Parts: sequence; structure tokens; C-alpha cells
Amino acid sequence: MEEDDDFNLEDELERELEAGMDVDEEDEEASAATHAVAATSAAVSSGPQPSGEGAADDLTSAVAAVELGKTQAFDAVQQLEALKQERQRKNQEVLKLLTPEQMDRYEAFRRSKLAKPSMRKLLHSVTGQAPHMNSTIVMCGIAKLFVGDLVETARMVAAEMGDNGPLRPAHLQEAYQKLDRQGKIPHSTRKPRRMRML
Repeated sequence: MEEDDDFNLEDELERELEAGMDVDEEDEEASAATHAVAATSAAVSSGPQPSGEGAADDLTSAVAAVELGKTQAFDAVQQLEALKQERQRKNQEVLKLLTPEQMDRYEAFRRSKLAKPSMRKLLHSVTGQAPHMNSTIVMCGIAKLFVGDLVETARMVAAEMGDNGPLRPAHLQEAYQKLDRQGKIPHSTRKPRRMRML
């Protein structure tokens, strides 16, 4: 894993919080705003085109419907902003609860990344074709999460063994076996090929 030299935890957290809202909450709010605007647009564009006095009444009601849709969309945006601020506040509270050792590990985890060229080579050797750049980025992220989970489990194993200090291979092996027993290690569903004797 590599580390970025110019890493600022607060800036990185702020960027993540801006981009990392809960998808379900964001989708619900955005879909409500989208439905409101779409309904009013449909009412305006698909309604009959009357002439005379009725046309003025229909136009007035259509304008009122569009204004209502704008108001609902504006309310939805304000709710999203409030949710984002609440999430930022909660994350700041969690960060304040971390011990200095935990904060150092968290910062190291945030700074670290897997080398994309190495992951690209690995994906090419597995699939037999050149992977798309987005696939490489996704696999780097998944691998980073796996390594983080493995290291965290190894830390717990080391604590259970009464070991303080750096992780040893025995800790990592036991952590891998523990994750495997929990079903968190993916396995191929194909049976391995048997070697034929000539």
C-alpha cells in the first residue's frame, strides 16, 4: 500500500462527507423532489389547450402547480442540506471519541491505497483481458476494505493472545481463518480440476 504525502484528515473528511451522504436518504428526498417537478411539468405540458376564459384559469392553475413543485423541490434541497450537516456533526463526534492510537490508524488507513498498475495486472491475469479503469478502481477499493478488515481482525486476535506491538504472521493467519469461519472470505464455486495421470 502507498501513502499520499500531502494528506489532511479534516479536508479529506469534509470531501467524503460532502460526497458520502446515505444513498437511501438522498434517493428518497431527490425522488420526492423529482416527482413533484415532473408532476407539475406533466400537468402544464399535457393538459388540454383551451381557448377563451377557461384558458386563463387553466394557465393560472398550471402556474400555481409549477410554483408548488418549485417549493417542494426547494424544501427537498433544504432537507438534504440539513441531513448532510447532521451527518458531519455525528462524524465529528465519533472522531473526538477515538484514542490517539486509533486516530493514527484511521489516518493511515485513509492515506493508504493500493497501486492501480498492480491491480490492473492482477485483473488482467485473472480475466485474460485488459480491465476497464473503473473496474480497476473498484477492485482497489474492495481490496483496501478487505485488507482493513483483515488487519482489524488481526488486531483483535493479537489482543486476545495478549500480544502488544506489531502484528505477526500468526496473527494474520488466525484472522484470515476467523474471517473464513464467519463466511467473509469469498471462495470459488467451481471444483478444482483434478490432474490426470498419463
